[in-house]
Amino acid sequence: MLKGFTRRRFATEIYHLPFMVDTIRKLDHVDPMIDPSSAFSKNFKSIKDREGWFRRLRGTLGAFIPWEVKKRKAGPL
Repeated sequence: MLKGFTRRRFATEIYHLPFMVDTIRKLDHVDPMIDPSSAFSKNFKSIKDREGWFRRLRGTLGAFIPWEVKKRKAGPL
């Protein structure tokens, strides 16, 4: 459902991964063991401490993504 939207909205190529909803529901019983120790960093500083609220909001909206420069078709989003 998003394929047409992403084609019109974004200048870069976005690949969509197909999946089967009924298969995902059957695999719900899988409980993988994940070791979180590799994600720990002693020098970690929260993004709330590093950046202000408005900059984080702009980042959420994609302001800092280096989009490929292409002219888009004029029209509704």
